[in-house]
Amino acid sequence: MYGGNGSSVEDIETPKRSHADTSMWPCTSISKDVARKSAAAALSGLMLFAAFPPLEYSFLAWIALIPLFWAITESAPGEAFACGFIAGASFWLPSIFWLTRVTFIGWFGISLYCALYTAFFSMAAAWFFMLRSRRPGDASGGLSVLLGFPALWVALEYARAHLMTGFPWNQLGISQHGNLALIQCADLGGVYAVSFLVAMGNTAALMLLGESRRLALRPMVPILCFILLLAAALIYGRHRIAVMGPNGCSMQIVSVQPNVPQQLKWSQDWAAEIYERLRHSSDEACRRRKPDLLVWPETALPDFLQSSAQSREVVEQVRSHGAPLLAGSMHFEEMPGKTNYYNSSFLFLPGRDAPLVYAKRHLVPFGEYVPLGNLFPFLRSIAGVYEDFVPGHEVVVFDLSGCGKFSALICFEDIFPYLARDCVRAGARLLVNQTNDAWFDPLRASRQHMTHCVFRCVENRVACLRSANTGLTCHIDRRGKVGASIPPVQAKPEDPRVMFAEVAFAPDDMPLTFYTRRGDLIALACLAFSLSLFA
Repeated sequence: MYGGNGSSVEDIETPKRSHADTSMWPCTSISKDVARKSAAAALSGLMLFAAFPPLEYSFLAWIALIPLFWAITESAPGEAFACGFIAGASFWLPSIFWLTRVTFIGWFGISLYCALYTAFFSMAAAWFFMLRSRRPGDASGGLSVLLGFPALWVALEYARAHLMTGFPWNQLGISQHGNLALIQCADLGGVYAVSFLVAMGNTAALMLLGESRRLALRPMVPILCFILLLAAALIYGRHRIAVMGPNGCSMQIVSVQPNVPQQLKWSQDWAAEIYERLRHSSDEACRRRKPDLLVWPETALPDFLQSSAQSREVVEQVRSHGAPLLAGSMHFEEMPGKTNYYNSSFLFLPGRDAPLVYAKRHLVPFGEYVPLGNLFPFLRSIAGVYEDFVPGHEVVVFDLSGCGKFSALICFEDIFPYLARDCVRAGARLLVNQTNDAWFDPLRASRQHMTHCVFRCVENRVACLRSANTGLTCHIDRRGKVGASIPPVQAKPEDPRVMFAEVAFAPDDMPLTFYTRRGDLIALACLAFSLSLFA
């Protein structure tokens, strides 16, 4: 039998395939490669999770992105997108698991939404690296990667902080909240400056491990550039701590932590107990040491102060001690055809009947209002929110008879840098955060919440007193150092506690920091760079 070319079919040897020869089975090789990259991406996410509370191994943030970077530099943009999504999901799902106490669907949805930002970062970084590695002999390509990867990361952190009402939670720089010398550069570029440094450290380490050769860059160049920038940040930080300058006046502030579990907070059966906790704790504190300011947390009163005789009675009894009282309560305003509801802070001053009022400006979606809830009523049923709160529109600066000026930030308002900046620019020299973290896991959520407030203090060079229902009540100074504190409690109804803190205001004539005056210039520069890439 002969073939068409004159050769005998019997003369042609058929190659024998070995089960061990994976080169003949490309799908097996591809699947192993995908598995390796997926595992590397998941490792990055888990290392990032460990860098934040509750574990707080902050050093891991400096190397956590290396496995993800390795995966995306070996991948096409589409594959890198998948790796980034895996890394993001591995980080966010355990990081905000405390949200399941309120909504399982919300926890899952927010986690996957935030993972998309890591996915877009990975896709853009892979494309950027691919373009630069195609220019052999161009050492500038290596330096552009060294600066470009951190810029992409910061740009997407900034986007996450502003899109869809904003969710600036657990930014990379937040993991370094305990490193006082490093975080002082936040008064120049906010938390984004610290995020840039940490992302740059990861990029430099990756390039040292071999990727710099693909970019015609000597391996020690990226490390040297990073070390110089890090050293400059640390030197600046130590200098800023040393020359912080004198404080303004100091005040004795008492914060009451009622420790009311969320499931009992709005129970009519528990209203009398809540009143008694607030009254008894305040009375005891004032007898021990008359404070210059007494602070109750967010919505400490279990009803509307304006229309509740019981609430007004408790407030008047506490005011009889002669100390100013800052109390959290709901507030309403009758308008033609409707009633506006607010989450507010009331400041009662001695000798003045009417309180000063601040209404919360940045509301929590699906917690205090339901976006498009009137168009899609089923969303209200899912969220369990049937009446929307209305945001306030004014920055309010409270003046304590010339001793000091402060502003209140309610609940999660302290995670938004622009709100704190607005207050300080308006004249506040102290921030007071009134919050109720009883909604969530009091150990993990409240600790994560507090770490963001550290940066608001450093960014604006003002101290902050945090007053929580069951969260983390504490005092943070102008350097970002946490001082007096009451640790968070578990969900059971423990006894109320009181914190005394000697709080120093920043001077009235304090020069505003660069960040307070100019805002997120570093983040905006990173965003402009990233948009030019996509363009």
